[in-house]
Amino acid sequence: MSGLIFLGPTLAAEEARDMTRLRVLPPAAQGDLYRAVLDHRPRAVGLVDGYFHQVPSVWHREILWAISQGVAVFGAASMGALRACELQDFGMVGVGRVFEGFAAGRYAPFGDDFENDDEVAVLHGPPETGFLRLSDALVDLRQGLAEAEAAGAIGPADRDRLAARLRELPYGERSADAVLEAGVLTDVAAARLQAWWRASFESQKRRDAVALIARMEAWLASGQTPAPPGFVFQRSGVWEAFVADEAARRAAALTPDEALVVDDLQLDPERWAGLCRAAGRDGASGREARVVFDEWRRRRGLDSRAALLGWMAENGLDEAGLTALFDRVARRGGVHVTPAGPREAIDHLRIAGDFATALGGARRRAALLAGAPPVPAAESRQLRAIAERRGLIDDSGLAVEPLAEAAERLCYPSEQAFARALWRMYHLERAGGQTPGGADGG
Repeated sequence: MSGLIFLGPTLAAEEARDMTRLRVLPPAAQGDLYRAVLDHRPRAVGLVDGYFHQVPSVWHREILWAISQGVAVFGAASMGALRACELQDFGMVGVGRVFEGFAAGRYAPFGDDFENDDEVAVLHGPPETGFLRLSDALVDLRQGLAEAEAAGAIGPADRDRLAARLRELPYGERSADAVLEAGVLTDVAAARLQAWWRASFESQKRRDAVALIARMEAWLASGQTPAPPGFVFQRSGVWEAFVADEAARRAAALTPDEALVVDDLQLDPERWAGLCRAAGRDGASGREARVVFDEWRRRRGLDSRAALLGWMAENGLDEAGLTALFDRVARRGGVHVTPAGPREAIDHLRIAGDFATALGGARRRAALLAGAPPVPAAESRQLRAIAERRGLIDDSGLAVEPLAEAAERLCYPSEQAFARALWRMYHLERAGGQTPGGADGG
């Protein structure tokens, strides 16, 4: 099934995966929908959850771009309902009661305006917690109050007063407890509402997310194609700059095999630092990429097309990857010895003819490390002991070098990368493996 959906606090990913074959992605930030369409080539995208305040929100323009590319885009419940309301005239499909409320500007039976994004905003935990919801959305509390009033647990006047009181709270403080602690109800009425809430409350946002999944699955199963967009997508300067930045980012991103080689090379800090410094000398000072490529090909003896294709296969490159490699080399200056990063280190291995060998060793050691436990905190005593035993941190007698400073000196891209390497060194030794530098573990 060629569809994907952005979910977070509204409907847990694990629960969603039990009910659908749609690919489930975390809440969307700006650019995520664009990247998902490029990466997965879906027929349909569902937007439920997206970031509001921490990072830039999913962009209207990227949704319009997806629609212009023939992708059906559905929205519901949260950020998806907001964007669907704003873009329904351009072909985005809204699903559910929250969307309908935004489209109408009212959320019945309440008479006040329903148009602010904080109606659906919640405070939630990080990805490690499954985006655990730490507050309730105002629209969910509205729906609960409306259903409680319909069930006779409260009257219409108390319903409206409670909703008004909740609207005054910051979105991170809104909850079912806040409803009962609002000071609007008598003790008897509060107890009656509490009993109803515990027995009957259900999130309307969750209902709408489930409805969106059902709507997308039905649409995909029908074999329909989206109607041609009723607009011409305008490629503004801002959009072109975004696309160019994203293309550069994607070109610099490591493939799984490349990341595996980097992880393995970092098990030998001396070799890793030397490789980064050597990669810093690569470059052609702005010469044309084609000239740089032709010179390299002659030096490597790859005169025939078959020989070049064989080298490309060994190095995991297609035509586009080969072109990107020499475009990067041509852009780099190569005048000063400047330590490079993981991308440049991988490029250097390929140019030197060492990538295939490095990948083979990395795969063998990765198999030995497959059961290693997670990396502890970077400043843990255990990591420091590993670094000290290997002579990787400097002890001047006055102060012990922090791991972050040692990481920078040894050309690791971050303290976390250095910590991961230290932990893997330790477990590789325990597994009886051999580090890339050739020392057997004890």
